[in-house]
Amino acid sequence: MEHVSRALLLTLLCAACSDRGGGIDLQVKRDGCQASCAVDRFDLFVLQGSCIYAWRVGVGAGDLTLTGAADRADEVTVLVVGRCGAESCPRCVGQKKLVAASGARVEIPLLPVDGCAVPGRVTTPCTTCLPGPDAYCDGNHRVTCTASGQTRREACPQQCVDGRCEAGCQEKIFYEDNDGDTYGDGASQKEACVRPAGHAERGGDCDDDEPRAHPGQTAFFDQPTKGNWDFDFNCDSVEEQRYPAPLKGECSPDGKGGCGDGGWLSLTVPACGVGAFFVPCVKDDTGCSPGIPFKKIQPCR
Repeated sequence: MEHVSRALLLTLLCAACSDRGGGIDLQVKRDGCQASCAVDRFDLFVLQGSCIYAWRVGVGAGDLTLTGAADRADEVTVLVVGRCGAESCPRCVGQKKLVAASGARVEIPLLPVDGCAVPGRVTTPCTTCLPGPDAYCDGNHRVTCTASGQTRREACPQQCVDGRCEAGCQEKIFYEDNDGDTYGDGASQKEACVRPAGHAERGGDCDDDEPRAHPGQTAFFDQPTKGNWDFDFNCDSVEEQRYPAPLKGECSPDGKGGCGDGGWLSLTVPACGVGAFFVPCVKDDTGCSPGIPFKKIQPCR
């Protein structure tokens, strides 16, 4: 297996401990991992008792050399967990007890573990994070670690990618709009940052070849739609008649200073797009009265 080395500053921090100068070199060897374990990153923890003194997640692939710039006179345990691909289960694990002495060089072999078994590890941190140049993304936030070991979260104005704030956009769904009525075909969608030509931000169009037909249409029409050849212009799956009844009795005011719509002369109400004699209501000196019947086509929506 090819050996690859990568330098990384490892600082051992703890509020109750003092730096003593010097450094350590740790080399992680993955030869002992099974061939099926394609390690592509490591998580590293420096432990003592029930305390994590430092850790770093996702520190790279291949054999790894870690150089520390601080010592501890006490014995610590370095735990390395190799992870595979995008999975979250550890596959290869190695750990070593050592005293961080100046110039120390320790080799830590990685060995495979059964299934998704996680080695025993402590969970109480001495510091919030391990200072260093690494940054990572948490949703739309860029996360780094200050020199005092505190996590710093920076909200990216647009998006965070691989630990960097980058320009980007929030893609939205647009709908193909062939008739230009600002409503598109719900079955023909496209995701984009800005509205593509020939597309609408709203779907639900029941006839995308007919600009008069779309959700929310309030007008009535006496000619059918172009595409579906029906009278459903407001896309509610119902052909609503504008004048659904014959004229009954006398005409009456509409409460708005005018008269009611009137009604059909015969008792049979014509279907959508069909003509018949219609009696209008007109305003005169006595109020509202039936006017002269005329031929009218039933409008619908």
